Amino acid sequence: MPSDYAAISAENTVKYGTEVSYYGSDFADRYSERTHFIFELLQNAEDALRWREEAEPDHQFPRNVTFRLFPEHLEIIHFGLPFTGEHVRAICSIKRGTKAKNLNDIGKFGIGFKSMYAYTKRPEVHSGDEHFVIEQYVHPCPVPPRPTDKGQTLFYIPFDHEEIPSEQAYAEISAKLAKLGYRTLLFLNQIESVDWTVSDGRSGRYGRQASLHNNYREVALSGRNEAGKDFPKQRWLIFSRAVNSIKGDDAGQVEIAFKIIGDGSRHSIARAEDSTLAPVYELFEGWLASCCKQRNYNMAILCPKPSIWAWAIRVFRSACLEPHLVWSIPLVRPPIGQRVWLGKY
Repeated sequence: MPSDYAAISAENTVKYGTEVSYYGSDFADRYSERTHFIFELLQNAEDALRWREEAEPDHQFPRNVTFRLFPEHLEIIHFGLPFTGEHVRAICSIKRGTKAKNLNDIGKFGIGFKSMYAYTKRPEVHSGDEHFVIEQYVHPCPVPPRPTDKGQTLFYIPFDHEEIPSEQAYAEISAKLAKLGYRTLLFLNQIESVDWTVSDGRSGRYGRQASLHNNYREVALSGRNEAGKDFPKQRWLIFSRAVNSIKGDDAGQVEIAFKIIGDGSRHSIARAEDSTLAPVYELFEGWLASCCKQRNYNMAILCPKPSIWAWAIRVFRSACLEPHLVWSIPLVRPPIGQRVWLGKY
């Protein structure tokens, strides 16, 4: 049964007044790129897939997200948990979302989601029993259902912004989809693939496969560009650590990933291209030391040449004192061409 859209709209009129449309355009100006909303929708899909996994632990369902771009509109489809009344209220609110209830949620139907208003004035949502259009940012109104498969959620975004012609929206979004890159999926846990198609015939795909280990997870990334050519596959090791707030409350987790190359028992850690992040030596050393302590490892730091931007960590199993992992990790500015490695003995 659908939500009472008239009641939600009336509630929002009381909350936000009758002139929300006058400052609502600020939502779309919060980011340097109008196409930022694509990342917001991916984050929302990641959360919705996790919610469905928790609600239906024994049910198998697709974990892909699809973008279909047409000259006059964009469609985004996923198989996450269908919308409920709570989700309708969240997506039609300002500075409200569902994220606060679970710190594992990385997206929310709050201000970030409204970055899509750079291209549209009346986005539609079709999910489960809910079929509505959002008018003036906070007012849901019923609309006829659009065709969807069972279990699908569809976001239908018409290009009806008076300042951005549909031709411009089409060009900008198609360019962004082509350049999205498979590293967008690196730190996700639910989305396994992203497919995109454009009405002119172009298409592409980004994929992620993960395997869990005791102390890390290994992620394989793959993809295909608009010319039909496969991207070189990438393999990454991802390490996680829970973090707490100043008050000691759970504040989620922090993760770090290393790109690896090679097969068999010996691998190389390759330099990550176009990475804008660089770990700080003291903080990173302390972080790994803490991880080793939590996992009953001893750690010895080897830095034979402090003058270069590289350092090594040797980890032993405390139980048998056998060497387990040897890492040589480039920090900040590794010399061009320098090889660093990860090996198991």
